[in-house]
Amino acid sequence: MDLKAWDTRHKKIFDVEAVHIDQVDYVDDVKTEFDRYLPKYGYPSRDEVILLRSAERNDLNGIPIYEFYIVQSGRHREWGTIPEYVTSRVEFHPSCGFQLNKNAQLWNDEWVHRVVGNKFENPELWEKAER
Repeated sequence: MDLKAWDTRHKKIFDVEAVHIDQVDYVDDVKTEFDRYLPKYGYPSRDEVILLRSAERNDLNGIPIYEFYIVQSGRHREWGTIPEYVTSRVEFHPSCGFQLNKNAQLWNDEWVHRVVGNKFENPELWEKAER
């Protein structure tokens, strides 16, 4: 499972080495496995980091999309263009996986996405983004 983490002390996102568990859909399993890696990164507790799971999808520029990212999404007429777009939050829901909002779909190939920020470095944009 590909992960990143938000460092609440230093206010930055860092890459986390791969976490291998059987049930990657369950947040508690991921966090429990991640606890074993915390000392390697110099964190005494999980309270100092917030995990960001990969949506296993890239934006139109090849940037991987993660939970808590903010994307602009639109139906493409030609690959690489977003003529009309909506700004959305990338959120994970245990019952249905990654979602953007009711108007944009992450997994539909008719949609293209562009990463424009994240919840932690762009809190104002996160608040304005559609759910």
